[in-house]
Amino acid sequence: KLLETSTQLSHWINEEFKGSGLSRIAVEVEKLTGEAVARAERIARPNYWIRAGIASLLIISVACIGYGCYHATRQELIGWFDMSKPAAWPICLAIFFLVTLEIRWKRAKAIKAVHELRAIAHIIDMHQLGKDSEIEKFRNNPNAFRTKITAYLHACTALLALVSKIGELYIENFQDSVAVDTVAQFESVCNGLNGKIWQKIIAAEIYRDTHELTQTLEKECHHQHSTGETPLPLSKTTVANG
Repeated sequence: KLLETSTQLSHWINEEFKGSGLSRIAVEVEKLTGEAVARAERIARPNYWIRAGIASLLIISVACIGYGCYHATRQELIGWFDMSKPAAWPICLAIFFLVTLEIRWKRAKAIKAVHELRAIAHIIDMHQLGKDSEIEKFRNNPNAFRTKITAYLHACTALLALVSKIGELYIENFQDSVAVDTVAQFESVCNGLNGKIWQKIIAAEIYRDTHELTQTLEKECHHQHSTGETPLPLSKTTVANG
């Protein structure tokens, strides 16, 4: 589903803003989505090499202990256990390290992938903050510029939402608490960036509505002047309150 969404979004942005910096980012996000799906599958997949190594070490350790117990006398066993007490904690820690090795390896992979997504999210945010030549060329046409800038900001929010969803892939089949918290923090960052963009979209919509109302009132006043009727007073206060 994410692959289909990323492809559709990339095509739409390339059609609307061909040659813009945002269109190149959209292509990168589309490529990243495909890589993320495969990457998430690798993270969720059991690492049989690590498991086989751990199992081999445990089997060898148990076999050595069993062999020693079988051939040793009772007094030798008691002496051996007394001597091994100081090494009990280091041995337990070593076993714990080996058993959790696969989880920590997967966690590191997931966190690294999320940090890469965070960098992409900030790049998208910088594109909506900076001036894009593809948008600036419409500035001479106010109506087209307002329409384009609103669509451009909507494209930024869509890309941020998509990148946020990609992060969830890495914990979909790997419910590690540290990885889950990292993804939750990343989603919070994306939501914050999206919120700021939506404020700009709302401001642009309000400006467009106010401009349209101003044009309507100006046409009405012009019509009243041409017909000899008494025109209604037109002011910025009236437009703003309207």
